Amino acid sequence: MLSRVVITGMGVVSPNGIGKEAFCRAILAGKSGVKRISRFDPSCLPVHIAGEIPEFDELAWVDARERKHVSRVVPLSIAATNEAVQDSGLDVAAMSMEEKRQIGVILGTGGGALIGGLIGGKKGALIGGLSGAGGSALWTYKLRNRNRNY
Repeated sequence: MLSRVVITGMGVVSPNGIGKEAFCRAILAGKSGVKRISRFDPSCLPVHIAGEIPEFDELAWVDARERKHVSRVVPLSIAATNEAVQDSGLDVAAMSMEEKRQIGVILGTGGGALIGGLIGGKKGALIGGLSGAGGSALWTYKLRNRNRNY
């Protein structure tokens, strides 16, 4: 039996722009986020370009003491998640645990540290991929079950 899914929010942290509005403007303008690598010296590599996010402030999302212990994907994902939840209009703090278990997240990432998947309840899932120098795009969705529309 197929379940209906409703996309309720979107968050983007990308070389093309931080935030869904900046990202969409860049895409529509044909702006590339690929530039010469600046986070390290790429001279020993055959490729010297990448999609970095130099203006992203990791410490706005992760404590400085904790940052050294986590991949760059963590603050990128937290920022994208925060935007997606705000965009969804969901009041997560007011939700019951059962309602929270009905929320699913899709995370698409590229180019860096590998993160794994996490099942978030019976019907929801956080699906991880590759991230780091690249960006994160996140969509929240709520599932519609037989007894209740979300």
